[in-house]
Amino acid sequence: MLNAMRRGANTWVIKLLLVMLALSFGIWGVGDYVNSRGQKAVAVVDGEGIGPGEFAKAYEDQLNALRKRVGEAFDKKKFEETFQLRQQTLSRLIDQRLILAAATSLGLTVSPDFLRRRIAANPLFQEGGGFSMGRYDLVMRNSGLTPREFEGEIVKEILVGQLQNSLMDATAPLPTLLLQDTFQMENERRVIEALLLKPLDLEPEIQPDDEALTAFLTENRERYRTPARLKLRYLVLSTDAVRDSVTASPEDMEAFYQEHLDEWHRQEVRRARHILIPIAPGEGGEEAALKKIQGLAARIGAGESFEEVARSESQDVTASQGGDLGEVTPGLMTKSFDEALFSLPQGKVSDPVKTTFGYHLIRVDSVTPGREKPLAEVESEVKERVLRQKAVDQVYARSETLEEQLYVSGDLKALAQENNLTFREIDFQSGQDPARQGVEADPKFMETAFATPKGEISALVELADGQFFALEVVDRTEPEFQSLDQAREALLIDYRKEKSREMAKEHVQTMLKALADGGTWEDAHKLHAAALSHRWEAVTFNGAGEKDGPPLEVRKAAFRTSPNKPLFPEPVESRDGLYVVRLEKVVPADPAALPEAEAKLRPRLEAGLAGEMFEAYLYGLRSRSEVVIHEDVLNRF
Repeated sequence: MLNAMRRGANTWVIKLLLVMLALSFGIWGVGDYVNSRGQKAVAVVDGEGIGPGEFAKAYEDQLNALRKRVGEAFDKKKFEETFQLRQQTLSRLIDQRLILAAATSLGLTVSPDFLRRRIAANPLFQEGGGFSMGRYDLVMRNSGLTPREFEGEIVKEILVGQLQNSLMDATAPLPTLLLQDTFQMENERRVIEALLLKPLDLEPEIQPDDEALTAFLTENRERYRTPARLKLRYLVLSTDAVRDSVTASPEDMEAFYQEHLDEWHRQEVRRARHILIPIAPGEGGEEAALKKIQGLAARIGAGESFEEVARSESQDVTASQGGDLGEVTPGLMTKSFDEALFSLPQGKVSDPVKTTFGYHLIRVDSVTPGREKPLAEVESEVKERVLRQKAVDQVYARSETLEEQLYVSGDLKALAQENNLTFREIDFQSGQDPARQGVEADPKFMETAFATPKGEISALVELADGQFFALEVVDRTEPEFQSLDQAREALLIDYRKEKSREMAKEHVQTMLKALADGGTWEDAHKLHAAALSHRWEAVTFNGAGEKDGPPLEVRKAAFRTSPNKPLFPEPVESRDGLYVVRLEKVVPADPAALPEAEAKLRPRLEAGLAGEMFEAYLYGLRSRSEVVIHEDVLNRF
């Protein structure tokens, strides 16, 4: 349709249509066509929606985390099919909403001081060893969030954590029987014997004729299709196209420097120690705390070490480090503490300072003065950033013009030459081809290509770092079912792999039947020449301390047998083949070793119970809440 409109752009019908469309936008506003506030929620939790924007961000964060972990092997479609990433992401967002609502109803709050500390401790916002407001503002601008929005998200995160931690810390006492049974299960040792038949060893026996391969191809037709392939041409608008046309005048650099002055300013940093005596609730609590802190000040004044007094008397988490607060920048602490700290000479102990936490004594150990870097010192960085910003601004301005040109012209090569843009043609490629470079490596590129009909030009698509591309699908070959001759090599490999596993399973079942009927282990072993016999001594439930233990599947099967029924009744499938598994002997755990093992076992079991308790709490929240999931919206992602 777009091509038809391009071809007819000079006809009076199309011109009239464009005028009417422009008028409708002018009268009614673009918002009536695309209104984010009117978007249908992905899910609604007790009347509160989880919008597409919120879900998209959480989903993209999860995908990016997986891309970093997996690398080039990451395939969004496969991971989605295997792990149901959309449902995982949505479940997490729903749980967060429910927990946050519960935390709010319980009256949990976050103090401004705690929020400041949390943000200031984030390495992302630090420069020169301390919190940098300029760095904070820069990160906020780059992320597209306002400080208020970001701080609101941090408050939610803290509240959810507070409730979760309080529930997990309130676990009921660990039952002694559970401790004993777990110790026995994990520390008893089993002697296991097994027969292994590897399908790979059976493959040479399998020589299928064309009739067998044809039947296999018919049964598995979808596995033997050629992928859709595209022939493309595309152009790229980036800062490279405009870099030579932008300049950074002294006035530009001075204005940028002044606008970002916080980034060139290193705040004063003080390394300090403190002693805290909290104020006990009730009448007389404040007076007692003040008297106590004054007594400690007197001891320090009389020559006792500040560090030693802090270790023995301070009731803050820093006591074990002699009250060491590390490096502190202005605005990090509560107001009264901050004022006392930054007015105190180095080496001197403060008078008692009252805060919401109690009474403090403060000592400054070192002072690193604040410093503002002059423009001359950061000139090269400022110039580069000015040029970069101007180039990005020009790219965005030119992208609007280029969109109009694309709409009318339809000739990418001519547009690229006219606008000094990168132009490239790609011969037939599929979405499964090896990793590409540049814009071709971006997932949006192939997604756009496969969504664009043959002979059409896509819209101008924005990528990161001020890049745009538009592509044309010159030709397209659709997926085709392969013939027997085309697929023969892959068919033979797959057929042998599948049939050899079926054969191995049949042989192992024959061995199991022979043993169940009273046959000896040696007789069962002789039933197939390729069968291998294995024996493992001292196998534990979790494999602790074993060097060459059995495969996990064999281990699990062995621990499902008993001395009364030592033979596992079914073939055990593992990556290397199929096993017959039999228990030979059980060596019980030594009860005398329980006290020593308990130190590690108890915390693990308590953590497990705490996790189950939290899951039960979440289940209760879900059962009492109304959650509506809009599958049609979810499946768009």
